Amino acid sequence: MLELRQVSKSFGAFSALNNVDFAVKAGEIVGLLGENGAGKSTLLNLVGGVFSPSRGEIYWRDEAVKMSSPRDASRLGIGVVHQHPQLVEAFTVAENLALAATSSTRSRRFSSRDWEKRADEWAQSLGWKIDTHQSVEKLSGGERQRVEILKALFAHGDTNSDVEKTAQLLLLDEPTANLTPQEADELFGVMRSLKAQGCGLVFVSHKLREVIEICDRVIVLRRGKVVGERVSSATNAAELAQLMIGETARTATSSTRSVGENAPFGLEIEKLNCGQLRDFSLQVRQGEIVGIAGVDGNGQTELIEILAGLRAHSGTVKSHGEIAIIPPDRERSGLIGDFSLTENVALHPQARQKFGRFARFDWRGAQTLTRDMMTRFDVRAPQSGERSLAKQLSGGNQQKVLIARALEFGCGVIVAADPTRGLDIGAANFIHQQLRNAAQNGAAVLLISTDLDEVLVLSNRVGVLYEGRLLPDENGLSPDARDEIGRLMGGEV
Repeated sequence: MLELRQVSKSFGAFSALNNVDFAVKAGEIVGLLGENGAGKSTLLNLVGGVFSPSRGEIYWRDEAVKMSSPRDASRLGIGVVHQHPQLVEAFTVAENLALAATSSTRSRRFSSRDWEKRADEWAQSLGWKIDTHQSVEKLSGGERQRVEILKALFAHGDTNSDVEKTAQLLLLDEPTANLTPQEADELFGVMRSLKAQGCGLVFVSHKLREVIEICDRVIVLRRGKVVGERVSSATNAAELAQLMIGETARTATSSTRSVGENAPFGLEIEKLNCGQLRDFSLQVRQGEIVGIAGVDGNGQTELIEILAGLRAHSGTVKSHGEIAIIPPDRERSGLIGDFSLTENVALHPQARQKFGRFARFDWRGAQTLTRDMMTRFDVRAPQSGERSLAKQLSGGNQQKVLIARALEFGCGVIVAADPTRGLDIGAANFIHQQLRNAAQNGAAVLLISTDLDEVLVLSNRVGVLYEGRLLPDENGLSPDARDEIGRLMGGEV
């Protein structure tokens, strides 16, 4: 179906892909793995028509093709399911699908009734029921993911109002990042159904257990090159992690120490009410990591912004020491893309205390600190190093800068929101150890993550945020109660 032959892609002097061979057959699910900066996103963008190869050729059904836009890819039958849904939140489901459709798919006059009927037919063909006249902003993460899949499968190309799929190859970029375990299992069922219908699928994920479960083959990239290919049934997470990192690697295991009941509280939250949050109360002891699991949109944003001092609220927050925030969105609230890495580090309040202010700011000292942080956190940047603009780094390397800045300066409380989103297994394990070290040094750590595995691996106890309430109560559950936590995430109280 799809074949890349000796494909390379360069951006100036930087080689993102180097002589890559990659193929997907009809009726096959291929996993694509690699650490941050390995070239996964570049490969998806080549197949999806965003980039053109610098060298090499792309074959579609045994014919060489050249794509200059995502529309070209969609016309061939290639659909992309983005990690972060590319939807207009104020529009309804039907309106979003109509917006994505090609001119041959939509009529000159938009009819909401016709598009709601069409979207219902598409959803029913996959065994789904979606409120197609509901605005996207009111949908859960799993429901938004379904809309993205419908858009990729049906809305592009030439189709009528029936349920004929226009995509024969589906590229899924971290599709389970914001799903509950139950929603992830449902997605895997749909993927298997599409595979049985002859659709080819490329599945990108950092969750090795999922890759082994759902994929037929796994291809591993490292620094722009294919370093291994394995049949899923004949490999394991340890082998795949070693291929990704290039050295002996271990998958994450829970090793967070227990904390005594007499340890003092570092963070005390009582009866917060704001937006979706309703009577939210929680205490985190010094030396403890408390995990908050849940699907995006259940009050996480309000909680994080309250703790960062950005939202008015009722209720009280008491912290013993300064609060360091690792925000969930590195692009919107973490880094300034047009600032250098040094300038982004200098934004930290304690950096300004350390290096001075305004004209007397010690930029040389800040550059030295930034360079040291980049070394310790393995931040890979262009040749300009600490002078590189934040937007020039891959998403994973941007995340490392964000975390390094938060953990560099001493603090009593750390609020870590999805701290390893977009990181490969080696980098994620490193960040997890940094959070453990901070707790062992006396910090109270509140981990708010949509990655259930991350919450279970790191936390001493776990609560679930659902529709603004903390479940089952402020005391939480043991990390061993995975099934119960998963049910609570889905609203089964």
